[in-house]
Amino acid sequence: MFLLTLLGPDLSGGVSLVTGFSLSRSNHPLILSSCSPLILSSSHPLILSSCNPVILSSCHPVILSSSHPLILSSCHPVILSSSHPLILSSCNPVILSSSHPLILSSSHPVILSSCHPLILSSSHPVILSSCHPLILSSSHPVIL
Repeated sequence: MFLLTLLGPDLSGGVSLVTGFSLSRSNHPLILSSCSPLILSSSHPLILSSCNPVILSSCHPVILSSSHPLILSSCHPVILSSSHPLILSSCNPVILSSSHPLILSSSHPVILSSCHPLILSSSHPVILSSCHPLILSSSHPVIL
């Protein structure tokens, strides 16, 4: 069971916008896929958590933004993929955690930004892939 607030012109064609307090917990794969920009934005903590894979995929930009902590967590792979920019931004900690591979992939810039700690954690490979700039930015520790 998960709670996800979805707003957009056509939700049947994919997720175009997620706003407000967005909390997602599931025992099944959590897959958000769209051929339009995939934007998850919250003024509260943004938490995507699953005991199975967490996959966010779009043919356009994937943007996760929160003015509070931004947390993606799974006991299985966490995959963020876009053929356009991939941006994760928070004024608080950004935490990506998986007990399996952690994959962030884009054919355009990959940007991870936080004014606080930036933590990427996996007991398996952590893969950051981009044909363009790969930017990790934090005014506090960056932990890989």
